[in-house]
Formats: sequence, structure tokens, C-alpha cells
Amino acid sequence: MTEPQFFPDPRGRKYSDVVVVGNLAFISGQAGLDENDQVVGVGDFEAQMRQTYKNIEAALDKVGASWKDVVKTTTHFKRIVDDYPVFSRVRGELLEEPYPATIGVQSELFLPELLFEMDAIAVVQ
Repeated sequence: MTEPQFFPDPRGRKYSDVVVVGNLAFISGQAGLDENDQVVGVGDFEAQMRQTYKNIEAALDKVGASWKDVVKTTTHFKRIVDDYPVFSRVRGELLEEPYPATIGVQSELFLPELLFEMDAIAVVQ
């Protein structure tokens, strides 16, 4: 069995940003936070979603992967009914086919200003 590789959270939180086991990379939940841990676009779902995708891309870069390598995402919406149309449009702008498998759920998120969070699984070489 391959030993897991752990990539610590860059902000010093007590979890790994990415864990690689074999050829799978597990990206921890990312949200609309900037490099200073400030919520981007308070009240603006699209701005938070775009920042979340940027944060996931940065995590993928750590392990030499890209969005093309992502096979599964889990998306957490604070207001799924209201924000799903924007999600669908922006996802179509940011990703190319074939799209990863996904599930979307309505959730309470770890900060009250957050509207969106996503984690991902990617296949890496």
C-alpha cells in the first residue's frame, strides 16, 4: 500500500489541504476565502464560487493536477434553490466537458457569511 502524502493547510489549520493516497488526491473543503482568510463577496454567490474554484485549483497545483483530473466534487450551498442557476452557469464557464461527478447539498457552513463550499477528488499521476 502506498503511504499517504499530506499537504498541510497553508493557513496553519489543523487539517491537510490535500491528501494523496495512491493516484487519488483528496482536496479538503474550500470556500470563498482569500489568502488573508477574509470572505470574498459577502452576499455574492458568484464571487464566492469563483474564489472557491480558484482555491481548489491552487490545491490541485500542489500535486501537479488540474481541473481536468477532477473526477468527483461535493458542493455545499447555503441557498441551493436560489443559487443553483448561477452555479450551473459559472461551472459551465470554468470547467470543460467531461464534467466530474458531483452532488449538491444544502448546508450550514462554518462561517455565516459563506454561501458555498466544495471539496474534490482528483486522479493524479
